[in-house]
Amino acid sequence: MRTRKRNRRTSLRLRFIVLLVFSMAASIAVTAPKETGNAVLITENPETKTEKQLYITETDESVPALETVETDETENEEFILYNVPLDAELQKYTYDICTENNVDYKMVLAMMGQESSYQEDAISKTKDYGILQINQINHKWLEDKLGIENFLDAKQNILAGVYMLADLTDKYADIDKVLMAYNCGESGAQKLWEKGIYSTEYSRKIHQLMDEMTEVEGANEKMD
Repeated sequence: MRTRKRNRRTSLRLRFIVLLVFSMAASIAVTAPKETGNAVLITENPETKTEKQLYITETDESVPALETVETDETENEEFILYNVPLDAELQKYTYDICTENNVDYKMVLAMMGQESSYQEDAISKTKDYGILQINQINHKWLEDKLGIENFLDAKQNILAGVYMLADLTDKYADIDKVLMAYNCGESGAQKLWEKGIYSTEYSRKIHQLMDEMTEVEGANEKMD
């Protein structure tokens, strides 16, 4: 009788240990560092409690494919091809990156027009590079963070720009503040906000360009 009780206690202890090990393993999986392969986690939106990922187009077959993380209702919006001097492939790439990271796709297209007139190889006198005019001061940390090698490559430049915009969107939410911070730098924008200025010629121009953008009729059907 005592042997049976001992065996039962031993069995219960073993079950408890097994459950404890599985529980610890699950906890480690949830809290593991959220940077892997060719996807970089930006942040968790404190309001929606959703995570966002930026995907680099060049993939490594040795890295398991990552599932797309749903962000919000924009995930389900239909891709729209706009009548701007940017080819359909780059527009779709921009749309995918923006949708995955809760950044306004139409706003980014308008910014390309204002920043570089959609010129992928544009370099300004102030050392701003590419289609979204990424200033040279940001190159090093973006290279380290995203593995970017060429800021004049359209896809890499768009990835860098959207990464920065996603971070600013999380911080400020308001589109005008996001645009001001991107254009003036956060410290420059902060000084304007302290003076009660919450829009600039730049932010107003982006709104104007967004309003003027028109869809390419029947483009989605052709692409499908």
